[in-house]
Formats: sequence, structure tokens, C-alpha cells
Amino acid sequence: MYRRAIFDNPGLKLMLYGAAGSTKTRTAATAAADPRTSPCLMLEMGGNPVSIRQYEKKPDVISCDALDDFNPFYNWLAGGQKLNDPIVGALGLHPPYKCVIIDGMTEVQRYAFAIVTGAKDTKPGTIPATAEIQHFNKTLGLMINFARLFIKLPLHVIITSLEAEKPNSQGTNNFRPLLWGQAAGEVAGFPYMVMRLVHRTRLDAKTLASFDEPLDPKAPIVSVGLLKQAGTYYAKDQYGTGLTQIIEPSITKILDAIEAAGSPINLPDPVSPPSTESEPEPDSVPTNQEQSTNPKTN
Repeated sequence: MYRRAIFDNPGLKLMLYGAAGSTKTRTAATAAADPRTSPCLMLEMGGNPVSIRQYEKKPDVISCDALDDFNPFYNWLAGGQKLNDPIVGALGLHPPYKCVIIDGMTEVQRYAFAIVTGAKDTKPGTIPATAEIQHFNKTLGLMINFARLFIKLPLHVIITSLEAEKPNSQGTNNFRPLLWGQAAGEVAGFPYMVMRLVHRTRLDAKTLASFDEPLDPKAPIVSVGLLKQAGTYYAKDQYGTGLTQIIEPSITKILDAIEAAGSPINLPDPVSPPSTESEPEPDSVPTNQEQSTNPKTN
């Protein structure tokens, strides 16, 4: 079905990527502290929600142990977040959510490869099967579908990924989201903003020289969010904030920058209050017979 394109209110569609310890999970979780993106639901696979344990306001965090674990949550969010869905009471959810965070796209892809290569149940000391071209094609299809469906939800959507570092011909390194094959470019093509998060100790002189304002060497800065693509790393800002970087980024700072550039940040398609009308129970919640582990809270 066709529809008019949305220009005035696209919502927040954000990808955060960086090395381990670059504050991806912590930055994404600050969405729970901003009324424009709260309440917030985080679906994590291989993320590190322990890092937000001291936050006063946190997302509702669900740990997904299998790819199928994401399906009931996607169905529920896409279907209007009905209060009488079994997952609401079973997991203590607090709808209606304004924002969903997918924390761990790198691990989502790794799990997909484990499935298509038959290595899902490989033991720690066993060498897994080698991925062939057909496995990359099949996994690429899954990653594109996964990213497209979640990004198009009528919610603010934040996804995170680890960082791939590859030497280049100039003697430096190139950085991009850590997704194998074409998935890095394909998945990063869906969000309107892709921010590379870097711990301040890993910033090189050339990157520092490009900053709008110099870093205060005495300030207790942990991370910097890079928004302007450079020769060595990938980033994009289709909201047109004009910023090169955000110091100690948070979702509030990102939203403020987007709104200052003239893009209002409301829900892409306002979420109606969850329905409490009686209706047949959905069959989207997996049973113990259907998969080995159900979604659980963290």
C-alpha cells in the first residue's frame, strides 16, 4: 500500500555504534529520562544492561536469548500495545511506550549466522562451521528485514552495534558498524542518524581538530558522539543538525539538536492509548514447546 512520505515529523530513528565501553547502552538508555521518548522499552541481545543499573530512570529491559524472542514484542508494538496481551502482565511492562531500543545488532547477526550454519548449539571448545556465501545471503535478508520492520514502527527507535576497525592504505584505521558483509551498509541505511561513539582516550588528533569546540582536558568527559562523516569513520545526520560532534551525548542532547535544526520530535504516528477491550488472546507468545527459552526480564 502506498502512502504520503513523512517530512515534518519523522520521529527519532537513531543508530549508535562504537567499541566496547563507548557508552552505547548507557547513551541509548537515557531515552527513559526524556519525556519525549519515555516510557521506553529495551530489547537487548548481547548488550550490557548492567551498565545502567544506577540510572534513576531506566527503560523496561527485556533480554532476548533467541531471534524468535523478538517476534512477540514486534507484533505487540506493531499491533497497538494492547494491555491485555499476556506479555504485559507476565513481564511487568508499562505501556504505552514511545521508544523502543534494540541493544545489540551485532549479536543479532551473530546468532543468525549460528542458526543458518547449524552452529547454534556448538559447545565452547568446538570450532563452528565456516560461513559460506549462501549463509551471508540468507543472513543479510534477515538483517534487512529485522531493521526495516523495527525502524518503521510508529515509535522512536534506537539501535546499537559494536564497531569494526579495519586498517586502510593510509596507515590509519577505518571504522563502521560491526556487521558482517553488506549488512553494515544496509542496516545503517534505515536510521536517519548514525552516531559513532568514541571514548575520549581513543580520539586521534585529526578528529579532535575537526571539533566545533575543543575538548576541555580537565573536564570529566567519557565519550563523544561523532555525527559528521570523515574519511576514517561512518556517520550520517539526515536531520541536518549541522553538528560535528556531541560531547557526552544523551538522547536529550540529540533531541534538542534535532529540534533546534527545525525538525519537531513527536511520535512518527501518535500511539493511541492501549486498548483494554476483550479480544482473543494472541498466539504470539512462544511456549516452552516452541522454543527453549522465553523472553525474560533483566
